[in-house]
Parts: sequence; structure tokens; C-alpha cells
Amino acid sequence: MSRGQLMAVGLVEVAVAAAAGGTLAVAIAIAASPLMPIGPARLAEPHVGVEFNAAVLTIGWLAIVVLMVARVAWPAWGLAAFVGAAPSAGDEAGVARVSTVAQGASRVGLPSSATVGLRMGSRPAGGPPCRFAAPSAQCLPVVQPTCQEMFSGAGVQRPARLQRVACSDRLLRLHPKGLRMSGRLNGRHPRRLFGALIAVSVATAACGGGAGSHRSGGPQPTRFAFDPANFVDPTTSTNPFDPLRPGTQWVRGGTTEVGSRKVPHQVISTMTDVVRTIDGVKAVAMLDQSTDSGEVSQVGFDWFALDKDGNVWLVGGYTENYQGGQFTNADDAWLGKASGGSPGVLLPGHVDMSTPRWFIASTDKKSRGSVAEPAAVGVSRCVKFKCFDGVLMVREGEYGAIDNELKYYAPGVGIIDNVPHGASVHQDTFQLLNVVELTPAGLAEISQIVLDREKHARQTAPDVYGSLPPAERLK
Repeated sequence: MSRGQLMAVGLVEVAVAAAAGGTLAVAIAIAASPLMPIGPARLAEPHVGVEFNAAVLTIGWLAIVVLMVARVAWPAWGLAAFVGAAPSAGDEAGVARVSTVAQGASRVGLPSSATVGLRMGSRPAGGPPCRFAAPSAQCLPVVQPTCQEMFSGAGVQRPARLQRVACSDRLLRLHPKGLRMSGRLNGRHPRRLFGALIAVSVATAACGGGAGSHRSGGPQPTRFAFDPANFVDPTTSTNPFDPLRPGTQWVRGGTTEVGSRKVPHQVISTMTDVVRTIDGVKAVAMLDQSTDSGEVSQVGFDWFALDKDGNVWLVGGYTENYQGGQFTNADDAWLGKASGGSPGVLLPGHVDMSTPRWFIASTDKKSRGSVAEPAAVGVSRCVKFKCFDGVLMVREGEYGAIDNELKYYAPGVGIIDNVPHGASVHQDTFQLLNVVELTPAGLAEISQIVLDREKHARQTAPDVYGSLPPAERLK
């Protein structure tokens, strides 16, 4: 398609949305006319009631359409110039090194605005500093993850499609005279991120969100097909971003909110060798031991399964709550579909920015469950343990409130950072402090805790665990 045709296609969509908005405005104006005028002027109004002035309403409707189309015409012209262009031959050339200063900023917990700004000072070997506007092919490994991280750090939730487009390599390589990313990195939403795209997104959202949208907050999540014949031994651990190797132990620390107080929070997660069959598939238990201000607050385990595609499934669990070192109650007791839950995928075997939002799991029939979606891929992230490259950033939360937290998955390690967002209740923050491989004796001790907790579950959750045979350790 020619540049003019591409521009026309974009403007037609905007014009349709603007026409719908103008029509709605006219309808509201007519419906509200009996209430006008207001104040003392109403006493002098000779004709109180519904009024239809075709000339005034037509002019107002046309003004809405014309102004909307005019607002996006110039950006759409620049966008059309590059959309139809073929990618350059050197697109894959060069690898930019990430600024160690930016890594240090991330390590000490500086805000995203500071980290992004410092990273933009990174320069490929001997080259000029990288920039957002028309970056070179060498700079793309720096600019693209930075663009994605800025979106997520700024709290941009709904326009996942906008993020994927705005941070694509072709859009970032715009000529300086065309569209350019003019976001001011001050921690706020990048308000001027490609006027044409924003206008189309807002207009489409105003008219119902387009195909695939969901009124409770974004698209409906994808549910992976659950076929027992497609599952494998979970301890083979074929998903590098979510290892299931028995004996691996992660220590993560941060803070949580207890009442109105922020207190130290630590979670020790251990992949055990305790297994059981759930809904016809073999699952392995991961034990989580949480402490708040040095006191045990929760002890629980989750059951994970693995399919041939490397998808890590959450198929069951059980959690005990403690206060003052004493057991108080148990919750989240479920074992697959038989207990009323709905298994789902915690982390797919392959995730990129085109991966649609997916369903994780629900513990009972009353819950709509939790969901997740990619926020960024291939980013660098520094935590107290060390710095990681090639990190996967996942936005996770409840079905109708996905903006609960951002989880950072490092290849070969798993979760290295958890950053709470607006929908988080306890605002849990934690980073990877250490990861070790337990000795056989250490693994046996941890696995026994799971067996003991499951035995207790027969009393606290008899409807789920009461009649089942006990789980076993791998031979």
C-alpha cells in the first residue's frame, strides 16, 4: 500500500470512532435540553422542553469529527511512512552493552525514571549514546527493553497492544523527522507516546474496546488445554524461567504490610521431591515458608505439573496461617478439578510480547482465579543477589485486577524480584537473596515438612485431603 493509502486506513478508523462519539454527544445534548438553561435565565425562557436545532447540532458533530481527524492526521502521515517500509539489512547487527551505572541504579532501588535515563547513556562500542528517537540497530538491544520497562514502570496497564507496537524494533527506528518517542522520563505515564496510536486506542476503547476486550479489565485470558496425555515428569524441569528441580531452594526477602505497618518479610521456597497424582497428572510440591518480622506467618505448598510444551501448571495447594508462632487457620486448600478448583498455567514454556493474557488457576468455584500477561522480555534486572540479563517480566493479578504485581523471571533461576502495584493488598516486595542446592539430607528434611503439613490438612481441610492416599517422595 502507498503512504497515502496507509494514512487513509488509519484516519478512517479514527473518523468512525469520532463520528460515534459525536453522535453520542448529540443524543446527550438533545436529552439534556429540557434542563436548560439553568439559573435565573430559566425564568425568562419562553420555550421550556425538548429542543432540536439541526444547524447547531450538525456544526457541533462536524467539529468533533474534524478536530479528531486533524489531531491525528500529521502523526498518521509520519507513521505511514515507515509502516510500509521494509526493515533494513542491518537490523540484527550489533549488540549494545548495558550501562553498569544503570545496573547499579536498579540494584539500589532507584525509580524506573532514573534507571531508564541512565541506561540511555549506554553506547555500543565506540558509538554515540543510544536514544529513543530513531535508534541505530546496535542500540536496539538497549532501547527496546528500556521502552518496555518504561511502560511497565509507569503503570501503563490496559494498552498491551499499544506497548507491543510502540516498542517494536520497526517503530523505534523511525526517522528523526517522523514520529518519535517524546516521553519525559519522570515516572509518569509517557503521555505523548505516538499521538496517532493513542488516539486510535482511546477512541476504540470509548466505543467498546474492540474484539476480545472484557468489561472487567482487559481481554479474556487464554485457557490452555488440559490433556493428561500431554504431561511429563515435572522434575525434568524443561522451563528455564520456572525450574522444578527437586532440592533447589530460593531465599527471597523484602517487606510486607501488616495492618498499617510495613515489616520485614522473607520467603524460603524449596522444590521438594514429594509427588502425587492430581487430575490424572503427576505433580511435585514446592514448599513456601514465610516470616514477618522474624516470626512464622505462613507455611504452605503448591503442586506443579509440567506438559510437553514446557508449560508449568498450578494444579493444587494448601496454606497454613500463623500468628505469634501459633497456627490460626488454613486456606487455599484445593487439588485440581475434583475439589472445585480450576488448574491453569503459572508460566508458559515460551513467552514473548505477542503472548496473550493467560489464566493461571482458581482454587474454588466461587473464584474467577488469577491471570498473567507479559510486561517485557529480554530486560536486565539487578537484585541483591546479582544482576541478570534476558529477564522476563510478567504482570500478574486477579481476574478483574491484573495490576497486582510485576514478577521478574531470570533464565535458569526463576523469580528474582516481585514489585507490587496498585491492586496489591499487602504490597509484598521481595528480591532474590540466595539460591542453593540442598544436600540429600536437607531435601529429606524439607520434604518431610510437606508430608507433615499434608497430614495436618486431613484435619483442617478434610473435604479436600481427608479421603486421599498420602503423597510420597520420589524413589
